Amino acid sequence: MTPRRSLTKDMKAIGGRGWLVLSLPLTLFMTIWIFAVGATTAYTDPFHYSVEASVATSESAIVFADVRTEKRVVAMTFDDGPDPRWTPSILDALIESGSTATFFVIGRNVTANPAITRDLAASGMEIANHTQDHVDFHDANLPEQLDQIRNCSRSIKEVGVEEADYFRPPKGVLPFGSVQAFRQEGRPTVLWDVSVERRDESDDEIVERVLASVHPGSIILAHDGGIPNRAKTVRVIPRILKGLSALGYEVVSVSELLDTE
Repeated sequence: MTPRRSLTKDMKAIGGRGWLVLSLPLTLFMTIWIFAVGATTAYTDPFHYSVEASVATSESAIVFADVRTEKRVVAMTFDDGPDPRWTPSILDALIESGSTATFFVIGRNVTANPAITRDLAASGMEIANHTQDHVDFHDANLPEQLDQIRNCSRSIKEVGVEEADYFRPPKGVLPFGSVQAFRQEGRPTVLWDVSVERRDESDDEIVERVLASVHPGSIILAHDGGIPNRAKTVRVIPRILKGLSALGYEVVSVSELLDTE
């Protein structure tokens, strides 16, 4: 799939008066959007979304990407699993470091890997919803989006695991008209403000960037499934966890992070 270009990048390319004319309606739109849902997302590189703005930071929020807290605590999250190639190694690293995390699972992967899903839950990890089939919400209407969420929830329940209320849309795609519907479903949407994976970075560069980017209340995104090879993630996660500990951070699940407010 060819990623959508950032609107901001497109307008910067215009330059001069064109940028000034277009920036005014953009600013108005962004202000309305931020106050309406708490956060917005946009591509910042060809492969990853990152959060451009985050203001809603409590459990009652519709959308949040971090939590305002003075405590040195961050939430670690993993998307797209469980996957027998990567999830067990990541779980081992979390257990060894005394950390917890939230796993935003794909329902079909839960059905295919029930034992791994149960191992995650039994180890104190939080299991949350990442849709049944990881569909692009740009290409799905609201009933289809809600079906994806409900079917994932059903898949989690069928393997005997308790599901957290939180939801993360695939690729961070959050259609404006869907936000309130997700909230009415009891699904506060969790985004992120720090992303682990970057295809163009070495292991050392990833670790250095993540440790330099976190702040108290950050929500960190990583993946234990998805693309064919997550070996780089498996390698850097233990180093990131060790580095966070050296900086005085406790690494927890989303629910635990919210409890620190």
